[in-house]
Amino acid sequence: QPRTPSARLRVSHLGLGGSTNSAPSMAEVFTGDSDLETEARVKEYGCTLELDGSQAQVAWEADMEASTLKLQSESPRFLVLYQNSEVSIDTAEHTNSLLACALGFAIAKWANPWVAEEVADERAEDFVRKELQDAIALSLALE
Repeated sequence: QPRTPSARLRVSHLGLGGSTNSAPSMAEVFTGDSDLETEARVKEYGCTLELDGSQAQVAWEADMEASTLKLQSESPRFLVLYQNSEVSIDTAEHTNSLLACALGFAIAKWANPWVAEEVADERAEDFVRKELQDAIALSLALE
């Protein structure tokens, strides 16, 4: 029975997230007179790839300003480029092209740094709201 090719991709994004509101305006955020504003930024990212049980060396480059993402491997040789909301995939003759395409589209759809920033921004908003509520509750308990 032929063996099915397998791939395991792990992408990590590290960065910062929080409120951009000034400290005095936080009371207005709590009363609903002002909107909570949050922002998140990816500062570091990493990628590991395992193909058929063996580690593949990959280079991962992202340019947040130009909205481009590039994932490249020399063995097996393939290049995934995400630019202008388009994905292009280039493979060597003996590379499993179907597997490389699946990886390329998965990276472009779910593992890109822009999605990570959106998720981090949502989590930052939840975190700041909870911290604000806790701080107000504490100050009321101290009165």
